[in-house]
Amino acid sequence: MSSCQVFQPGCRVQGKEVTFFVDTGEGGVPEFRIAGPSRTDLTYRFHEATSMYDATFLPYFAGKYELAVSLNDEPIRGSPFVITVKEQDGYQPPNGDASKVKAEGEGLESCVVDQPAFFTLHTSDAGVGRLRMEIEGPSEAMLAHDELANQVGTFRNEYVVQEAGTYMLYVMWSGNDIPGSPFTITATAE
Repeated sequence: MSSCQVFQPGCRVQGKEVTFFVDTGEGGVPEFRIAGPSRTDLTYRFHEATSMYDATFLPYFAGKYELAVSLNDEPIRGSPFVITVKEQDGYQPPNGDASKVKAEGEGLESCVVDQPAFFTLHTSDAGVGRLRMEIEGPSEAMLAHDELANQVGTFRNEYVVQEAGTYMLYVMWSGNDIPGSPFTITATAE
């Protein structure tokens, strides 16, 4: 584990940049990954005089963001850091373009009861937005998604249904259905 340290000063409010500082006392270039309620770009600069980086991101939506920092391929102490961003009265986040989200994968059409089904969403051309998904059908469904580490804006999605039948999968970006949503999914026992 690295002796690198992260400092998170300042207020964290949606629509305002959040800056934190990374002290790489032992050298090396830190790697950053941020995930949260909205896709956001992370920029950073190195300050040679202090051996510190300042890193900044702009959270468009309130909620919890996870910042993972590693140095020399090892997570630093305390990583991932949870950054809570509060709502700002009167702030209107930019709306992404749901029509530019691309969906693919067998899980958009069919699945097997009690087995994970998968599909992928590509949002990089859709602008800033919030991803929301839900499944309606004969049983409740467990639904999870994760942004792929090396592919910003690409989400791997997984769900499991508990009964055979027809389900409707709603996928929304910034409150609007993406092309094809709702998807009709047929769940079979085997």
